[in-house]
Amino acid sequence: MSSDESIHAAAKAVEDKHGRRDVLMVNAGISHAPGTTREHYRQVFDTNVSGQAVTVEAFLPLLRMSTASSGKRIAFTSSDLSSLQWALEPKGLYSGVNFPIYRTSKTAVNMVMPHYARLLEHEGFIVGASNSGYCATNLNAYGGAKNPREGARVLIKAATDSKESVHGLVVDECGSQPW
Repeated sequence: MSSDESIHAAAKAVEDKHGRRDVLMVNAGISHAPGTTREHYRQVFDTNVSGQAVTVEAFLPLLRMSTASSGKRIAFTSSDLSSLQWALEPKGLYSGVNFPIYRTSKTAVNMVMPHYARLLEHEGFIVGASNSGYCATNLNAYGGAKNPREGARVLIKAATDSKESVHGLVVDECGSQPW
């Protein structure tokens, strides 16, 4: 996600093999990077925010060729940590004192998502974001409390549910998440 060349090569490979794309699941994230605070922010934002926007732009021509009856879909992957409301909690995992750089990048992704939701809705796109929860993945050295298969259900929800339940929203297993 930090290489425009790689992203465009992936889009070209999909174009050559399939000619179109019905759904784009944008699920990229790093939580740590070496260096100074500035370098850490830059690297995390480069992958988690800029990389996702570049990916959407690279795949848009293929998505526009979709013939899916359920609509063209873009599903970003967000996080519990992206919620401003939950970040204001004084204590607990979601408190704003925890994971400041990662959470800030995911909040930024939440703002990229409505940009595309509004920009593309007149073309029949459904754009939303999913929050799969604290899953045990390589992002957290497999320390998450949730099985990734459970988290995948929410990603699928963002890619398949009705426009009313996902468009312009961050959804989790309970519905839409507070901003």
